[in-house]
Amino acid sequence: MRSILSCTPASDFVDEFGEKIDSQLLWLLSRHQPDSVLGFFKSHGFDNAQMKRVLFVNPRWLLLDVEKTPAPKFRALQDLGFSCSDITHLLSSNNAVIRHKLQNVLSKIQFWQGTLGSNDLLMKLCKRNRWFLSYSIEKKIQPNIEILRDVGITDQKLSMILRYRPLLIVQKAETLKALISRVKGLGVARTSGMFLHTLTVLHSVSEENFKAHLEFFKGFGWSEDDFLAAFRKSPSFDASLALEK
Repeated sequence: MRSILSCTPASDFVDEFGEKIDSQLLWLLSRHQPDSVLGFFKSHGFDNAQMKRVLFVNPRWLLLDVEKTPAPKFRALQDLGFSCSDITHLLSSNNAVIRHKLQNVLSKIQFWQGTLGSNDLLMKLCKRNRWFLSYSIEKKIQPNIEILRDVGITDQKLSMILRYRPLLIVQKAETLKALISRVKGLGVARTSGMFLHTLTVLHSVSEENFKAHLEFFKGFGWSEDDFLAAFRKSPSFDASLALEK
């Protein structure tokens, strides 16, 4: 086996990642030439650090058939308008892009392209959350969208959530339902113009912190009713306290 990372010999690779490689993989590597995989990644903009990061997470990628797995995905992503640097980031930070079947990956990306309206927004979300493309559209995203529709969130507001608050709909359905119950429990009606705003605020403020803020204001003579009335009128004041804490 020749060099693993352009100038890093195989022995160094085994020493560095030995704990990640089982005996079966070592046996396979001794009978395959991983240079084609490494050469492909490098020719598409991966530097040594990025290749090391990828291989540390999943050294079995060295056994990929370039023409069956990486190459078709690169071409498909390029056809969807992604630059080489975007593709390099997607593959080095989102394991799902390599692990999942091509059509699975493309359907997710096309869903988010259509929803977000641009590759730039999608790339920003992928940079903020390395698991973003791992979430199932059918099992997680779409059911959560239906939950929000059921409480009166219009398609126009859903579009805003998907663009600016996407983490709200990648959580477990049970967690989203519990969050909606918290909003209702504070006396914010579904028909209120503040319902969605309150929902997004409470998504970043735990129940523990919310109670702590209530106690803080009680120390200044506020009653619980005073605090809740102020919160319902302007939920952001509680979120700003959360950031300060």
